[in-house]
Amino acid sequence: AASLSACATTEDMIPAAPENLIATPQSSTSIVLTWSSVYDAKEYIVYRNNNEIARVTETTYTDNEVIANETYRYKVKSVNNAGESEVTSMEACATTPEDENDDAWTPENDTEHQN
Repeated sequence: AASLSACATTEDMIPAAPENLIATPQSSTSIVLTWSSVYDAKEYIVYRNNNEIARVTETTYTDNEVIANETYRYKVKSVNNAGESEVTSMEACATTPEDENDDAWTPENDTEHQN
């Protein structure tokens, strides 16, 4: 005779923290972030200078809310139905280059004081 049937439901585990976070300046106003995918992650939370700035489903994010000649620190968490991971163990830092459209003052381009 067959035994009674049994059912079991597995619970989601909190995902691991993302690894290999890299921040690369693309221009004076954008930084591209990339990281390794995390098994069972449904989305990722991106932090700039310890403030949440985005939730994405891909393992890349472009931060277009930065200004020229500044340094930014990034961390990322992975999220699934069970909750949020710890933040990335290592933060990634990037410094945007000087604004390529900002002409430095020189005597030759000073039209305000020329006669």
